[in-house]
Amino acid sequence: MNVVFDIETDGLHFEATRVHCLCLSIDGGDVKRYINRRDSGSIKVRYDGYIEDALAVLAEADLVVAHNGIDFDLYILEKLYDFHIDPL
Repeated sequence: MNVVFDIETDGLHFEATRVHCLCLSIDGGDVKRYINRRDSGSIKVRYDGYIEDALAVLAEADLVVAHNGIDFDLYILEKLYDFHIDPL
């Protein structure tokens, strides 16, 4: 399975303390939105699960694509969620 994803955070590299959302598309399908569990009570838009659910999808992917994924997205996910996949 091929996954394209992006994250939105509260800061850049060293300042980031929170991932607000992670959006992904599996094999070119509809975009799914995953939110930070701490925000679930205040979110007014449709979402498909929590960031931890999206990380499980990324862990199973054969190919992961992200804009600036190596230098930012994967760095932040490892820093805040102890999530690691080999970038190449």
